[in-house]
Amino acid sequence: AEAVGEQVRKRQEQADLIRRAEALLQVVAVRAVLGDPFAEWADTVEAIEEVATQLPRGHLLGRIYWTLGNIYHQQGDIERGERCHGEAAQLITSSVDLILWSRLHRVIAHHRLLRGVTDGVAEQLAQAENAMTLTGRITDLVELWVDSARLSLMEGDLEAGLIRVRGALDHDAMRVPCPACRGLRAARGDPAGEG
Repeated sequence: AEAVGEQVRKRQEQADLIRRAEALLQVVAVRAVLGDPFAEWADTVEAIEEVATQLPRGHLLGRIYWTLGNIYHQQGDIERGERCHGEAAQLITSSVDLILWSRLHRVIAHHRLLRGVTDGVAEQLAQAENAMTLTGRITDLVELWVDSARLSLMEGDLEAGLIRVRGALDHDAMRVPCPACRGLRAARGDPAGEG
């Protein structure tokens, strides 16, 4: 009976830890989207880092590493951002969640492009695009096409870059809220880009 009680207690602690991790991820997402100064929610990031040390390797831990990677990149800590994104890429698998997997690989490629790195990015974007085509999430594809256009331009292929940008701009998905799309429309001088 004592052993059973101990097992029940351990399972309850694990469930509490998972709920705490999910809640912290939500708080960080909201604070980041609202644009709150990082200093105001840095303690939440520290709490997520602590929770991460207690979680088993798996999908949830991958989501935490992805989030931390994004935060570190935004804060200018590229090395930690890359390391966390690398961990996330090992833990988030296409067999568990194809949508999340494809988004993660696009985000990793995006951060690499922002740093001027092009090696391996085309392959990463192609894999993400194949998955996104299967999942039918067109707004994700439009963001990917913008990154693909950026890659083409960085590699000196202006024509391929323009084709990708035009494809993104002309797609029906441009009518829905999409930060990358809004920026493209505004750059093109489209008044719809302001919304």
